[in-house]
Amino acid sequence: MALRLCVECGARPPRPPKPCGRCGAAPSTWVRVPFTRSESDRQEARRILLNALGWSGATLVLGAGVTLLGGAGPVVSNPIVVLQAFLLMAAVGSGAVAFVCLTQCASGLSERRYRLDDGARTGTAKVIGGRLWEATGSVTKPGVVFAPGAPDLTAALVFDNIRHLARDVGRALQRAEPSAIDLAVTAGLLGLASRGRCELVVRTVQSWRKAEYEPVRPKPARHGVWVRRSAGGEAPWPEEDAVEAAILAALGPAEQASPSSAAVSHEGDRRAPESDSVLAGDLVPIGRLVSTLVGDRPHARGWLRGMIKTQGRREGRNRPRARLLDEPEAAALGRRLAGLFARGADGVASPSAALLFQVEEALSALSARE
Repeated sequence: MALRLCVECGARPPRPPKPCGRCGAAPSTWVRVPFTRSESDRQEARRILLNALGWSGATLVLGAGVTLLGGAGPVVSNPIVVLQAFLLMAAVGSGAVAFVCLTQCASGLSERRYRLDDGARTGTAKVIGGRLWEATGSVTKPGVVFAPGAPDLTAALVFDNIRHLARDVGRALQRAEPSAIDLAVTAGLLGLASRGRCELVVRTVQSWRKAEYEPVRPKPARHGVWVRRSAGGEAPWPEEDAVEAAILAALGPAEQASPSSAAVSHEGDRRAPESDSVLAGDLVPIGRLVSTLVGDRPHARGWLRGMIKTQGRREGRNRPRARLLDEPEAAALGRRLAGLFARGADGVASPSAALLFQVEEALSALSARE
């Protein structure tokens, strides 16, 4: 029996080929998954069985206490009556355990699991006895190229003036102030996209979830950001900033993929594991880009911080404190960044904020492996 469930909104649509009556989505073709017990299912069944055994043991102990300590009388002192009471309590306990095992067996026989994965739409569902028990669904909207409109934004500029900018960005994000190196790498990507050296593609994911004995509850929409080298990314001039040059090297050349192009070290050598290389022109998740950027180097945030400081010392020989902004300039830059990272009226994070969250997650994952 096919499952009729809209993966985009969780409603029960009419029979195919009619679209969903609530959201108008195309019919969802769910595939039944063979009956298998996952580890979580086994743990839940084990917990229920242990509870049944506990209640049965308590019943036996209580019955024994009532039988033996009920008082000295002709009924209690009769060994045949005592034996019959023990047998009765044992039968009650065994019956409780047998009932729990039978319920689990019947639930397993009537359980049906379904899965849907057609690329943009994914979902899972569990049906017990013809009733929808648990389900999840999500749909990824087509990607849209995001243009930040900040061509003068660089990682080194944000890193050197972080004490003036972190408060404005944290207030716009409605959370704690971000790390200096996380915000700097995000600013480098936003600046590259504004100058046409790469493209940031935003995909909005809408999802919902149904738990046991609960209605379908939609989740807030969230943005996912992918990056790729733009077709005109090979400008006649190279990027002067170290972080931006390393990002472009990790994305590969615009005309032809290079399996060895990736991160740039402090001395400018371009090295990275070939297994993590990125094909030019492909949409790359931010996590994979950061992993390719850092490579197998330990202390990812420390390495990026050292790269920016090395560039600052090299530039400071001729122009000391050239990248430090005065108060009015820093305040103006802080307002611009706050506008990029501010949440929408519906509370959904902006694409720039989603990019920052993905950079934070990727760098934290690389730091956790150390």
